Amino acid sequence: MTKFTTCGVLSSAGGVMTFAGFMTVAFSRSLPVYLVCLGLCPGLGLGMMVISSTFAVTSCFEKRRGLAMALSMAGGGLGFIVFPVLFAALLEVYGTRGTLLLCSSLYLNGIVCGAVYRQIQKPSVRNEDQMIMMEIKKAVWDKAFFRSPHSISLTLTHLMFGLSDTVPFLFLHLKAIRMGFSLELSAMLISAIGFTSLVGRVGIGILTGSSRRRRFVSFITASIVCSASMAFYAFANSYLVFIIGSCLFGISTGCLYSLLPVMLIDLFRIEMFVPSFGVSNFSFGIGSLAAGPLTSVVSDLVQNADFPFYTAGVAMFLGAAVLLFTKVRHSLSIQKPVMKKPSSDDVYALSNTSSIGAPAA
Repeated sequence: MTKFTTCGVLSSAGGVMTFAGFMTVAFSRSLPVYLVCLGLCPGLGLGMMVISSTFAVTSCFEKRRGLAMALSMAGGGLGFIVFPVLFAALLEVYGTRGTLLLCSSLYLNGIVCGAVYRQIQKPSVRNEDQMIMMEIKKAVWDKAFFRSPHSISLTLTHLMFGLSDTVPFLFLHLKAIRMGFSLELSAMLISAIGFTSLVGRVGIGILTGSSRRRRFVSFITASIVCSASMAFYAFANSYLVFIIGSCLFGISTGCLYSLLPVMLIDLFRIEMFVPSFGVSNFSFGIGSLAAGPLTSVVSDLVQNADFPFYTAGVAMFLGAAVLLFTKVRHSLSIQKPVMKKPSSDDVYALSNTSSIGAPAA
């Protein structure tokens, strides 16, 4: 969609769509309306807002793109800190309908944010440079791009990340309440995730800088830490263990959110960022969609309430392993020398060098 309109228009349209979904469901009692207005509309609307803002930031910055991306992602961590406690208070004061109406009004700010986006004027280029850029844009949708090992591995990793990232938000507060903790204390666990996620999003941008190697190593490390955090949730027997797990989960996922867009540019260049980021977010959405129903059904079958955390931990570890395997294999293939057999054209060219004449002075 960014090929047909500006990032500002796309962000504003996403804000309107999300507003309409929350506003409609506030006055409805129909389950199909709930599914569409709380699932489809916010999903599409927020997706439009996130992709447009991410593309705007990555297009404007080159030298400090990692830090700029980290700062722009910091808002997500701040939201995790504020909104769980805020929503709990709003539900007590205004009820479900009043809370939904207030949420819908908050998303109208997407229109204001989209209105301040500005297109950067790039210097004019020569005709041959324009032709090169056109060829690159045509190659974006080439099937070879989507069949490349890096594209496939990142898609699978993001699929696993979507599954792992969703599980704590679905099952953490249920386990905390089941162990006797209050609704306010369970909400504080989500706020702890938000605070550490904010630290991770900004801190990883500062630590990695412009180094591609540091970004890749940090991504793998954060994936492993995210996987390990699920063990704290699964075996938690006190509120302190819950807090430690939330801190590890928050800081690791914050790093992953900030690193992914920049890593896509490292691997596929800025010209291919939009389709690669779109595919990654699509796979993340599939993982998020499957996380709840899949883990709940299997958890009931095996009669283990902690099974979702086991699944999330294994999935995140497998995602990191796939990405690391692809990177190592690619590095080994580059180092291995390739011997090219002489073709008939090469033999013909060597046998006819006398007709070229003496070299020019």
